[in-house]
Amino acid sequence: SDVKELFSKSKVLSPTYTAHMRILKIPPSKKHPDGFKINFVILDTEKNEPVFLIDSHEPFGYHSHPAPNKDHNIRESLNVSNPFDALKIFELKMQEYENE
Repeated sequence: SDVKELFSKSKVLSPTYTAHMRILKIPPSKKHPDGFKINFVILDTEKNEPVFLIDSHEPFGYHSHPAPNKDHNIRESLNVSNPFDALKIFELKMQEYENE
């Protein structure tokens, strides 16, 4: 198929929080002009809901949802232009949830 998984990883951050990271290479489209689809999410495993996520799609580009469980429409733009730099930002955020 035209979809290639470039990166996929899950990491338990604490008894409450788990992070899931995925980067796909896909055919460029209007929604994903750079041909990458990313999904980086920190889940509260007790409530089974996301507490932070990063994704990328038009018209927003790379952005975070700082409180997706409360309001998915709040987005913060990330000053990055590729999925690997977005992942670095996500990894810093993961540290805030480790051992909590």
